[in-house]
This record gives sequence, C-alpha cells and structure tokens, in this order.
Amino acid sequence: MDSQTVASVGSCPQVVVRPMTDSDLDTATELHVMAFQGYMNVRLGRGYVRAMLRWFREHPSGIAIVACLDEQVVGYTVGAPVGYDRELNQALWRRALASLAMRPTLLLHRDILARIRLRMRALLGTGAPASAPAELADWMGADIHSLVGIGVAPAAQGQRIGSQLIARFEVQARRLRARGVRLSVYETNLQAHRAYERAGWRPILCPGLNYRYYVKSL
Repeated sequence: MDSQTVASVGSCPQVVVRPMTDSDLDTATELHVMAFQGYMNVRLGRGYVRAMLRWFREHPSGIAIVACLDEQVVGYTVGAPVGYDRELNQALWRRALASLAMRPTLLLHRDILARIRLRMRALLGTGAPASAPAELADWMGADIHSLVGIGVAPAAQGQRIGSQLIARFEVQARRLRARGVRLSVYETNLQAHRAYERAGWRPILCPGLNYRYYVKSL
C-alpha cells in the first residue's frame, strides 16, 4: 500500500486518505452496513462483513482504503481483481454457513437463495452473467480491478470524500498493474451514477437487469 494523501475541500477540514488498517475494521464495517442495507453480506451479520473487509485488506492484490476527517474514519472503499469472488467465497464459506445457521429465516427469502446460487457458481468458476452485454467481455480479465464496496458516513457526505476514494482506488489499481477498473450499481442509485460519471467512468447498460456496470481504462 502507498502512503496517505491529504486534501482539503474549500474551507472544510482536511481529508486524509490512507490504507485501511486492522484498527479501522470496526468503523469500516459500520460504514459498509449503512451503505449496503439489505445486501446478502450485510444480512449475514457484522462478523461476516468484518471478515470480508479484512480479506480485501490482506489480499496481495486487494485494495482497502479509508478516508479520515479529524483522525476519524468517515469513508472506505475496497476492491480486488475481477474473479476475486471465487477466492473470497472459498475463504469465507465456513463463516457464511455459520451465519446462515444463526439466521435460518434468511433461507426463506427468494433473493437470498438466488445469491447463494450465484456464490456457488463463483466457487465453481467465474464469468460474465449469461444476460450481460457482449461489451462486458472486455472487462472480465484479471487485469481489471473491481471496486466492490464504497461508503461515506452520512455526516461527512457532501465534501467530495467519495470522489477522493474513487480517485485513490484508481491510483492503487494502476500501481497493481490493472489496465482498467469496473463496478456494478443499481439503476435506481442515481447519486452513484453521477459520482462515477464525474470521475470519468463509462456506463455499460444491461437491458432487462436492474443494474448497470461502470468501467474506466487506466
């Protein structure tokens, strides 16, 4: 990981963007839970989320970054090369099963069962969804870094902290010799669309699906 960077926005306090440490995991976990309410990894519990964030922090090609205001962590982002999901699921499947055992009613939800099927596919091998546009095939290689999670505390929003996290993610991916970056986001998340488009990411629409991809060459 590289050293921290400092940036100021107008008269706002300086934002420090730096690598995530073990001591940041609890706060980053809470930020992820706030940002991804309803997602399967959040519904598996904070213990699972914390283990997931640690996996990104410890992976040799992983990216795990936090943004701080007045020495308090107020934002984070994590990612890894495309195909990371197979390694992640292999590393955390026992914890995921334990979390499901403690929350058996999750198995009654159709969306959770669909996610479990996707994770089983990831354990067996990765690839673009059958319904994904052909253009996405150019963004499936291990030399593409996937931005997997990003979040900013509500009280710290409006200070372009998310933009700084995105920019640092790109820098870090480039240092890891990625030729590009990508992510997926729900069609309804218009605020995220604007943020990525301001940062120069290009949308790839997925007709018939409720999400789109964003990509950017480095």
